[in-house]
Amino acid sequence: MLYEALSHPAARLLPSANSATLGMLLHAYARAAAPLPAPVAAAARSLLRRPGSMRSMPTPCLVQAVWAMARLQAGDAGVYAAAVREAAGRLPRMGTHDLSLLLWSLSSAGVYDGALMGAAAPLLTQRLQQEPWDEQALCNVAFAYGQTRHYHPPLVAAIAAAAQQHASQLLGSCTATGVLLQALAQLQHRDDALVTCLAQHMVAGVGSSSGSRREAAAGSRRSRGEAAAGSRRSRGEAAAAEAAADALAATWRFMQRHGWRRRSVAAVAWALAHLGHVDHSAMVAACVQWYSHPGSRPGQPSGGGDGSSADPYDQGRPSGGDAEGTW
Repeated sequence: MLYEALSHPAARLLPSANSATLGMLLHAYARAAAPLPAPVAAAARSLLRRPGSMRSMPTPCLVQAVWAMARLQAGDAGVYAAAVREAAGRLPRMGTHDLSLLLWSLSSAGVYDGALMGAAAPLLTQRLQQEPWDEQALCNVAFAYGQTRHYHPPLVAAIAAAAQQHASQLLGSCTATGVLLQALAQLQHRDDALVTCLAQHMVAGVGSSSGSRREAAAGSRRSRGEAAAGSRRSRGEAAAAEAAADALAATWRFMQRHGWRRRSVAAVAWALAHLGHVDHSAMVAACVQWYSHPGSRPGQPSGGGDGSSADPYDQGRPSGGDAEGTW
């Protein structure tokens, strides 16, 4: 109700507003996930398209405005074209946070400018190699280049290398993991070292309690019983089956512990399968099982689970998350 009540005063004030006022207003609507009223959206687009308007905006205000317009699905071709032109002249001076969020915003709005992406790629590659990044900026850039299918091998390799350094933090967010792996798959970039690192962190991240060991080995004990009764499987095959069951149960428990959600689980499974990571079948199997029966144990029917029907990822774009609200 508050944002609806503000719509008419805001629409009247925007034509004469400065960049800071515009940025704060759009940011408020975007963070509240409040629909931008048509009069406010029209006034904001008119102001942003005005010649020289974006040029007068400090970079944080410019990025904030473009992000909000993309988040609220309120921008148009004129707004984004002006943002691309202005960003092109500021690239070397833009901070990593601002640049990553701008690229996410443009790609999220379906805007692709090859010249801008191409100019930003070596700059981002250099920064990835020389300075620490947070997971948000890393995922923003991965999403932007994956979504637009703009493949710059040195940048993608640097993203994968940085992801290994942030493996435990990335895996703590199912969305970040899904975004990163899906971007690599969209770019047809297979990185065995990264996937191995993530798989090992998932297995190691849940410990090895006796209860989980018993669950993990249940299927393999049945297999050994069949072998003792006359099965021709070798001991090596039985050991491999037990190891696979152990990895599956550990991966499953990791997903439960960190509250992984269905859309991100599907993205991870698709990316692994698309890139042919058959040597990490436990991750794929756990993803498929979780997506089919959220919250139940491997091999068990769904028993209520984690309320996945209310998962915002099943309703479209993520509805919340960190300080930026991007994921």
